[in-house]
Amino acid sequence: MHNRLGISILLLLWGIVSTGHAVIIDRILAKVNDEIITLSQVQEEGYPLLARLQAEFSGKELEARRQQIEEKMLQQLIDRVLQLQQARKLGLSVSEAEVDAALQDILRRNNLTEEELKSILQEEDIDFLDYRQRIEEQLLLAQLLNREVRSKVHVDEEEVEEYYRTHLDQFGSPTRFRIRHILFLVPPQASNGEVEATRKKAIAVLQRIQAGEDFSQLARQYSQDPSAANGGDLGYLKKGEMLPAFEQALAHMRVGEVRGPIRTPYGFHLIRLEEKQGGEEHPPDAVRREIEKILINQKMQKRYQKWMEELRSEAYIEIIR
Repeated sequence: MHNRLGISILLLLWGIVSTGHAVIIDRILAKVNDEIITLSQVQEEGYPLLARLQAEFSGKELEARRQQIEEKMLQQLIDRVLQLQQARKLGLSVSEAEVDAALQDILRRNNLTEEELKSILQEEDIDFLDYRQRIEEQLLLAQLLNREVRSKVHVDEEEVEEYYRTHLDQFGSPTRFRIRHILFLVPPQASNGEVEATRKKAIAVLQRIQAGEDFSQLARQYSQDPSAANGGDLGYLKKGEMLPAFEQALAHMRVGEVRGPIRTPYGFHLIRLEEKQGGEEHPPDAVRREIEKILINQKMQKRYQKWMEELRSEAYIEIIR
């Protein structure tokens, strides 16, 4: 049995869906230069989402969400019409051989014969010639986007190096810290005198640690955190998993070092760095292609948005409510 789910996804990717035999009272929703967009086109474009909404919502909630989806689909259709108009204006075209090659690729990737694909399309009330036409449109749009967007995006060496320097945490294993702490609680409504007394108590314990007493034993004796039973051991933590004040202190600590008192919303802490793992950085050359892809995608998104704004500003677009 062939992968029908894959084919269904394929139909959605090509923007080809069937609305079954539902009756749609059609009307014009928009004019884009000399072309129109109808309600039936919008509903066909958003059919999978609209069908899901009807199964999940009802009443005013359904109507509100339906309007949101139809508005989104309308804007997408306006963009597609503008792009196809621009492709024709530039004289771009797709040959029958290119459509045939794309169709054969679809058949090969889905392990189908052409007759089997036609049978599936027929079950979905989709005409095979319409399917070929949409493949042709997609190939034409790919040409256009390559010409107007991708070909105008470039990334130089300095940009790659700058991205690497400012995103080092993306290109290596995250640093993990195994730490112990001793917490001296400060109640939220504590007076200044109580806060100072607690701080002095923390300093006194710190001095005992510096004099050679065992940190874990003192944690069991003095810490007011549940980790006291384990000698203050908090296990392995990464950035984002601990208090910001801990992160700031650990950034400058060596293994075996003790620091404090560190003030947090909970009170005063003494912390000891037991172990440090990870943090190895991949050299720039090893991640250059990955960085280039990231930067190209970012620039392409910006270029695409700017290009579409230009197309829209030069076009006659009328939304008919």
